[in-house]
This record gives sequence, C-alpha cells and structure tokens, in this order.
Amino acid sequence: MAPLFPLLLATCLGLGLTGTTPSPASPRTRLVNGPHRCAGRVEVLRDGRWGTVCDDGWDAADVAVLCRELGCGPARETPVAALYPPPAPAGSPVWLQNVQCRGSEPELALCEFEEAFNCDRKEDAGAVCEAPEDEVAWRLVDGPDPCSGRVEVEYAGQWGTVCGEGWDMRDARVLCRELGCGRPGWARARCDGTGGGAGPVWLSRLQCRGHEDRLTRCPHLPWGRNNCTHLEDAWVRCREPFALRLTGGPHRCSGRLEVLRDGAWGTVCDEGWGRRQEQVVCRQLGCGEPRRQPARTRKRFGLGPGPFWPQSLRCSGREASLEDCAHRPWAPAPPQHPCTQHQVAAVVCLGPGAGADGRGGPRGGGARGPTGTRTPECARMNEGTNGRRRKEVGPGPERDPSSPGAWCGALHPVSAQ
Repeated sequence: MAPLFPLLLATCLGLGLTGTTPSPASPRTRLVNGPHRCAGRVEVLRDGRWGTVCDDGWDAADVAVLCRELGCGPARETPVAALYPPPAPAGSPVWLQNVQCRGSEPELALCEFEEAFNCDRKEDAGAVCEAPEDEVAWRLVDGPDPCSGRVEVEYAGQWGTVCGEGWDMRDARVLCRELGCGRPGWARARCDGTGGGAGPVWLSRLQCRGHEDRLTRCPHLPWGRNNCTHLEDAWVRCREPFALRLTGGPHRCSGRLEVLRDGAWGTVCDEGWGRRQEQVVCRQLGCGEPRRQPARTRKRFGLGPGPFWPQSLRCSGREASLEDCAHRPWAPAPPQHPCTQHQVAAVVCLGPGAGADGRGGPRGGGARGPTGTRTPECARMNEGTNGRRRKEVGPGPERDPSSPGAWCGALHPVSAQ
C-alpha cells in the first residue's frame, strides 16, 4: 500500500491538488451533478484538471470536512457517485483514494490520502451536505390562511412537497415555530378531497423531537429519495391566536360564547360552565366582571350556525385567556348531539372598567347580532426585496363554516394536540 501523505505536503512537493499555489478564490473541491451545489459527485482540482475521488475509505468524517470547506453546513451522507449521473467523462483521472480525515480539518487538503490506483468509475465517491439555510424556504399552501395548508419546501431552486410518511405533531411543531405561526393544531399525513402538490417530493420520514429551530435540523431521508406520491403530501394546521366573542346580546360584552377554531366560529356548550369561566371570558374581552344571571337568560341568545364545542374548561378564574384553562383537545360535537338552547355557554359582563360593584359598563346599546371581538392574526411569510423571507402580521380570515369547501381543516384530524 502506498504511504499516507498529508495533501498539504503533497502540494508543497508539486503533487498537490492544483499543481501550483492557487489563489484564495480558486476552488480545490466541488460537488457535481447533484440537485444543488452541496450534493453530488466529489471532484478535486489537481494539475489544472478536475478528477474524482475513489470511495475506498471514504466516510462521514471526510464528508464533514468537505461540507465545511464548501460552506454547505453539516454532512448528511456518503453515497456513491453513481447516484448522480452522468458519470465523469471518459479519460478523466481518479486522483485520490483512502482519504482519512479526522473530521475537524477546515479543508480536505489537510487530510491524509493515498494516490489512487485500481479504482474505476463505479467507485467514485459522493457526498450530501445540508444545503445552506438561505437556499431552503418553507410555505403552507391551499389552506385558509398562510399558517395552514400543504407543506412545501423550496430546495435546489425548485418548490416541492414533504411526504406524510412519519409526519407528526413534533415535526409540525418545528415548522409552525419556524414560520412564526405559533403552535400546531394538528398534523395530517394526507388530505382527502384536496388537490395534490406539484414538483418533487423532497423530504420523507422526518424525525423531529420538537425542540429544533429548523426543520432541516431534524433527521430525514436524503433529499428527493423516497417512493412517495402527492397523494401522501403532509399537511399542517398551525394554531391561530385563541379568539372568542359574545354574540346575540345587546353589546359586545353580553351574549352567547363563540370561539374560533379551524377557521370557523362555533358555539361553546356549557359543560362544566360556571362563574370562574365567566370571569376569564370577561377579563379576556376587557369587559370587567361577570354579572350574575339566571339560567333562563341563555335561551334568549339563541344557537349559533357553526359547530358546537362540548368543551370542559377547568379555570381558576385568574387566567388571562380561556385557552390558559385546563382543557382537553378541542373537538366538535357529533351532529346528532349538538348543544340545545339551554346548554349554550352564555356570559353577561358588567362592561369595560366595571368591577364587582357594578359600576361602569358599556355605554349605548348597539344593534343585536354577532360582534367579533378579536381578529385572529397569523404570521405571514413573504418574499422580501432581497429574496430573504420576512414575517408580516395581518388579519386572518373568518371563514363561512357552512361552506368549508375541500379544505382539510374541515375534516377530522389524524393527530391533534
């Protein structure tokens, strides 16, 4: 076996990668024929000619150094170059074999190697690095708002989708946070009744723990290497800020309690309902303290047109928001078991600035009917003038619950939080 030499020493002896001392901008290594500049067949420049590296001894430590040298982030895998056709041109040299890096070197030229011998084109080495962060972008499409929809990723300059295989709430938690869209409401492996995505299925089998700051930091199969179709595209519903309102009363501080879930306003049933829950609602709406009311007053506020939420909320009365109360996951009541007029949660608050003594309160009556109190907001990711993603906050939609169309959020989620 030929002795091992540091490439740096070989360069000094005139046997290095370039043959002459390169300028700082001259590339010594590159990856070719991959989906982007950070994946493909490994090539080195030596004596003015690009040649390949034999995969004998080629391992993760070598790829880590190469990825670092190319500014391509962490190493992903060490595939054979045959995965990136066409092969190197006939007659092109195989320069190196048995490259031995420790993994900490700043460039491949500081690793040890052997002069290549007895290697053919089938043994050319490949490498896959994580693409630079500014070369990957995310978006949610075909949903009711920018924080819900089919998961799409721009990779290697092309938009594609994420396979739903292995897609779960931990993956969705990372993506929603990365998009500035809060916490996930649910994650789906597919969305029946909606059109599929387009382009390649870039990612599959994501295995996030939920604490990662970017989805690309989670383990996954190599980019573009899966057997998924667009019928299996991943979907997510990021949770909008919790919104509620009182409707059917003479003013915004009195009426039937409705909450916004999955893009639709729905009526809350009075399961476990009491004064502590009313205190939280009045506080959240800025309507002072709740007024004591007989149970028969609930009937006058009527039933809402949307879904019914048989939610049991355990509040202490000191919470700032109804969502802060202990509760099970929100799920609509079955159509055959809706709330009745006597089971609707209704609240009459004394009004803004009113305390327990009853002083203060809303001035003027106002028309009866539904009055929204908060418009949900969702962080929207738009393209900036420099191509970077920027976050804008704008009002979210108030969808007509009677016509949800084909939106996946109208269906029962596969997994929910």
